[in-house]
Amino acid sequence: MLVSVIIPVYNAGDYLPALLDRLERQADPRCEVIFVNDGSTDSSALILANSRYKVVNTVNGGVSSARNRGLSEAKGDFVIFIDADDTISDCFVQVMLRYAETGNDLTLFRHTRAVNGPAVFDAKTAPGLMKRDAMLEDFLYNTTAYGVYDLLIRRELLIDEGISFPEGYAYYEDYRFIIDVFASVEEAYLARECVYCYNATPGSAMSRFDDDRMRCLELFSEYPRLNGTAKEQYERFFASRIAWSAAWQAALVLGYKDFKRFCVTWRIKTYMSNLLRFRQKTILISAIVYIILPCIYYVIVRFAGSGRTLLGRGGRNEQA
Repeated sequence: MLVSVIIPVYNAGDYLPALLDRLERQADPRCEVIFVNDGSTDSSALILANSRYKVVNTVNGGVSSARNRGLSEAKGDFVIFIDADDTISDCFVQVMLRYAETGNDLTLFRHTRAVNGPAVFDAKTAPGLMKRDAMLEDFLYNTTAYGVYDLLIRRELLIDEGISFPEGYAYYEDYRFIIDVFASVEEAYLARECVYCYNATPGSAMSRFDDDRMRCLELFSEYPRLNGTAKEQYERFFASRIAWSAAWQAALVLGYKDFKRFCVTWRIKTYMSNLLRFRQKTILISAIVYIILPCIYYVIVRFAGSGRTLLGRGGRNEQA
């Protein structure tokens, strides 16, 4: 078995038929598909029971638990993850198999994003090798550059390095997994093909805003796999970069009084101060505005960001 495709499922009955159809049309004996039904209460279990693929039914434990269970069941030399409510291209499996045959420990892909519209696969990528520090820097400055569905990983690497998804967290567990994977390879190959579209869909964890976002920042309190400049950069900036994102989202969905309360409770000013040496101009400038006049920051975010998020409107949303 060359590739294992791991798909956690929780109440994804509305999306599974389309995904199953696409997988069926590109079935290959070198690729196994593992669905982990994470205690769904809708039609997901019945739909999967009538499919040709391996299905593992578990008590609801969250997406990290489901992905880890899928990893424990996988037999492929390489693994990649799919979210059940996203869209893969008609050549997804063939592309994964082709890059698995190269033997690289890690192959990276770029995904697209669809909001209330058809999936497209037109991400522009200049293919080639990426060194570890370049990957880590890329992710530090653009946390939506990669999702776990963009990583084709040698399974043996995850076993040897003891890498898995941290369980018990509602947010950012995928970020920690990606950082750990990047830190464990010397280089990766960035592929030309775009074969995955992230769909903005109702009801996911990213469509909700609550304080768990900030509690989950403890995932980034230390980086045992990093060293040198990368370790310094992540310890200085990464948690603050995520806090900046949370503050941006809080300004969009909370009234001003609740926004102020949120910022005081979670020491947003401290995080913003840490970003005064961050080289990404948008984040740097907005951090300065927040520190000087939080009320102006709030107004600017409400005006500039209202059309760029589905938070508060029932839609799934990638981190800002």
